Amino acid sequence: MSEKAGVSLSFISKIENDQIKANLNHIKGILDDLDINETIFQTSQDMNKWYEDLLDYLLDLGDPNISFKPITETRDDFQSKIIDLAVNIKLGYYGKSEQHITALITAIDTMKPIEVAIFLLIVSEYYYQSDDYFKAADLLKIIIRKEFVHVKINLWLHEQLFKLALCSKNEHYVSKIFHNLQKMYLTYNLYGKSTEKRMEYIKYCAYIMDERFFKDLLSFDHHIEHQHAQLLQLFLCQKLSLLKQSLEPFTGIDRFDLLFALYHHEMKQENLAKAYVEKLEDHAYDSPIEAFYKGYLKAYYVTKQSDIYLKGIIGNQSKLFFHSSVIEIASKYYIDFLTDAHRYKDCTVAMKLANAHLNDIQKNLEIF
Repeated sequence: MSEKAGVSLSFISKIENDQIKANLNHIKGILDDLDINETIFQTSQDMNKWYEDLLDYLLDLGDPNISFKPITETRDDFQSKIIDLAVNIKLGYYGKSEQHITALITAIDTMKPIEVAIFLLIVSEYYYQSDDYFKAADLLKIIIRKEFVHVKINLWLHEQLFKLALCSKNEHYVSKIFHNLQKMYLTYNLYGKSTEKRMEYIKYCAYIMDERFFKDLLSFDHHIEHQHAQLLQLFLCQKLSLLKQSLEPFTGIDRFDLLFALYHHEMKQENLAKAYVEKLEDHAYDSPIEAFYKGYLKAYYVTKQSDIYLKGIIGNQSKLFFHSSVIEIASKYYIDFLTDAHRYKDCTVAMKLANAHLNDIQKNLEIF
């Protein structure tokens, strides 16, 4: 084939592995040698365009209203199924995802590199949305090992790495991924996403309880969510006098009800704490730590089953089970509860369970 097309064997190999782009004359010669109709080649070129459109759609780089029906409703092959699966998971429609994934696994050997990368990232996102973080991480490890050379695939990969990294307690690892992701967002002018991830990163910094690091990060920022995170950090560091003083300007603002409830709970002012707990509502910007504390305070003051709630967190009966900071705080509260009840054997079991899981999080979710 290389002789007939007038090119070297290494040139053919590089085309096959998507390392170089051949000119049309070379491609036509190869197609003629293989007796392949040029319309089939055109279909392949069209698929590349569909994949680029798909990546733009998934990463919020293109038209959010683009329709993929011209391919998903007219074809019944693995390529159309990849696109259909990706769109459905993006929209939160998981009904037939498992069947699609199973069918596509059987076709993975016939996929091009970009198809393999898109498929693995789609399935990883599905597992993440299904709260199966370890499976999601396993797929991202495969993508990293394969070293796909595609800037948008790399952006999508880093978005997923960042989401899983937030479960870790390794601030250096999280910071590295965060800064890489921010550079990519600036390249594509994704300023909205950049701001959103920065807010998640700032809240993460509140979890690690490194006051100096957190203070430096917020020294120039007065966004209300960042102020909320800074006050949460004061609570986590048990600087209650400073927290009380800092909370005063936010009296009557619903977003800060959780912090008022936590302060009064810690000060054993149960009537005041309960009054704030009864007003708590889920918020769009809730971090895992905030979600945990809301659940814990409601279990403590409303259902009177805080021990069951804490045991469920440690025992993998909640999606918060994959967050290191949540596991650490929940295990501390639960062990204090067991100690007060003189259940010392149960204390030992709970400590071993929490430590084992924290090790699993570090081993599985810190991917590189």
